[in-house]
Order: sequence, then C-alpha cells, then structure tokens
Amino acid sequence: MERASHFFDLGMLKALEGDYQGAIYHYNQAIRIETKNAAIYYNRGVALYSIGQADAALQDFNQAILLDPTHADAYGNRGALRLEQHDRQGAFQDFEQAAKLFTQQGDTSSAQALQNWMQQHLSCPQP
Repeated sequence: MERASHFFDLGMLKALEGDYQGAIYHYNQAIRIETKNAAIYYNRGVALYSIGQADAALQDFNQAILLDPTHADAYGNRGALRLEQHDRQGAFQDFEQAAKLFTQQGDTSSAQALQNWMQQHLSCPQP
C-alpha cells in the first residue's frame, strides 16, 4: 500500500531541488492518499506560489489553516500572498495571527521578526 509520507518526502526533495512541478505532482499523490494533512497542503501551496499559481496557493494555505488552525507558517504565507493581492487588511490579520502562534509555540525569533517586518511595511499609510 502506498503511503502519503513517501510522496510527501519525494515532494519535499523535488521542492528543495527547485523542481516545483515535480513537487506538486508528489504532493498531489500524497493528498490523494491522505486528504486531511495540513502539512501537505501547506507545502503544495508553497510550490504552487513558487510557479506563479497564486490563487491555487491561496486555496492550499486556506485548507492547511482549516485542517490545522495553529499552522503559523500557513498564516504567514497566506498573509504574504494577500499583501501581494493588495488585501492589506487580510494580510495584516494573517501576520498578526502568525506572530501570535509563533509566540505561543515558543518561536519568539520568528514572532519578533514578523512583528518588526509588519511595523516597517504595514504601518505606513496607503498612497
């Protein structure tokens, strides 16, 4: 029997090699086997975003958050995508949630870096 973790690992290897299409293929196979794994959706979202498929990436980040509401990286990446799509309010909310989750999970350096970045880039008024 095929295991989702096998395909997930292959997807990770492909992504590390910069072969995002290959990574997406393997993540698709993993999702076919295991439909409720936030990490697979998150990683596929990153790969999709890397090849310019922002709408599909947003769907995967949404699914990762739905499956695991404590997935700080999914909130952070969804925030970056929303900012790129000119949704400053949605981006700010996602970045705030990511920073809160990073803090709760003991990753204070990521939380602080995100807070600093937000102060520099989101606190200035819109032109």
